[in-house]
Amino acid sequence: MIEQQYIDLFQQYRKDIDSNSIGVMNELRDAAFDTFKEMGFPTSKIEEYIHSNISRAFDANLGLNIKDIPIPVNPYDTFKCDVPNLAANLHFLVNDRYYENNHQVEGLPEGVFAGGMKEFAKLHPEIFKKYYGQGGDYSKDALVAYNTMFTPDGFVLYIPEGVRIEKPLQLINILRGGVDLNVNRRILIIAEARTKAKLLICDHAIDDVEFVVTQVTEIFAEESSEIDFYELEENSTKVTRLSSLYTSQQSKSNVVASNITLHNGYTRNNYRF
Repeated sequence: MIEQQYIDLFQQYRKDIDSNSIGVMNELRDAAFDTFKEMGFPTSKIEEYIHSNISRAFDANLGLNIKDIPIPVNPYDTFKCDVPNLAANLHFLVNDRYYENNHQVEGLPEGVFAGGMKEFAKLHPEIFKKYYGQGGDYSKDALVAYNTMFTPDGFVLYIPEGVRIEKPLQLINILRGGVDLNVNRRILIIAEARTKAKLLICDHAIDDVEFVVTQVTEIFAEESSEIDFYELEENSTKVTRLSSLYTSQQSKSNVVASNITLHNGYTRNNYRF
């Protein structure tokens, strides 16, 4: 049973998982764990995954950075996702942690937050609790449940009511590791009423090791909001990327979601609107 090693790992290191994350994220782990134990990894026996035997990807000796060991990398020197004529507000996720040493976060309108999930939860605990985990339904999808069990951090874009961000934001997901790794990252976008924002996400693997990545993105578009969400993947052939995107939209809102894969190993993108 492939799942057993991850069940044992979660139970054995639960205190470490919680201590390196935040309360609201930790509160959802038990219910997600129950779902994962019951369902297990999706296989080709499930109709939605008939052409995707996801469990095989996890049948390997994968490391997880549960104890939040620092990853030696300067993303500004390592990789730039250059898009012609794009001047963007730049952010990084290194594996499944937000890169805090960021010096390109200026220029955002007042009240807008773009940065790490743990930091946002400290600054806006009520808003974070209202939205986190409410779009990605881990009770019906074992991959989302697995991500919810292990994810330590992520990226948040929060736009308060009436604010329109004209300058695009860019998030670069960097995969870095000296051993084969399982990475579980989270992205949360909260667009309050009458707001506008554009986010471009670029994926890139640096090291020549195996990566199995789960990603859960939740987009909440309140009334008359506009969100453009673009993903550009240029990973190595040793990367398995399993992404699930959920949107929750109110009246007169508009969400554009687009994904381009230039180079990869194996990618599956689930979209639920």
